[in-house]
Amino acid sequence: MSEERAVNLIRSAGIGTVLTLLTLPPGQSDPHLADAAFDAIARAILVDEPAVPTQDAAAVVAAFRTLLPELPGLSKAEAALLDEWLQR
Repeated sequence: MSEERAVNLIRSAGIGTVLTLLTLPPGQSDPHLADAAFDAIARAILVDEPAVPTQDAAAVVAAFRTLLPELPGLSKAEAALLDEWLQR
């Protein structure tokens, strides 16, 4: 799932949970509803699949470029050259 979709999913679940809790009568409030909503969202977002569809070369390159500054063993010049190549 894309970052944008994950953010929208979190936002909509959060808003829905808060509105639900605010509209429940005091005696019927569920103190564990927010935790349950978070668990459901986390299971939907946190999966063992690649974050980027591997069939989309541009997405793979963009994802790799975000990790470029953290790659060990590359000089600044090497990292800059690799970044230039990836931009093409």
